[in-house]
Amino acid sequence: MRLIKFQKAIDVLYVDAKHYMKPLEAILFAQIVVSQGLVEEEGGEIIKRDTYGYKMWHKGKIVQHGITKNPEDRPSDHSRDNKRFTSISFDKYPRTWDGAKAEETRRIQEYEKSHGKKPRHNKIH
Repeated sequence: MRLIKFQKAIDVLYVDAKHYMKPLEAILFAQIVVSQGLVEEEGGEIIKRDTYGYKMWHKGKIVQHGITKNPEDRPSDHSRDNKRFTSISFDKYPRTWDGAKAEETRRIQEYEKSHGKKPRHNKIH
């Protein structure tokens, strides 16, 4: 089972990375990703854990809970949108998109329950 799971992960990651990596590099990358649980098999399908939750802060107060697949670009995206913030913190481990979205919703609801309103930049959510 582990070998089949690993081979599926290699196949998926190789397809994703083939434009950027040589086959051996893709295999080594797949080994790292599988060993860290970033890709797993669920019901015969490969599930990628590539979405990070984050909290955006302004002067010590949370102003947004969000999710992203590109944590490196997210701060500049928000700056371009003229959102005011002084720092941003990302979850240590990625989740599936659905898992990250559920956690984001839970965090916003928890914030709203304790503060009586949503974070400043989560008004539409």
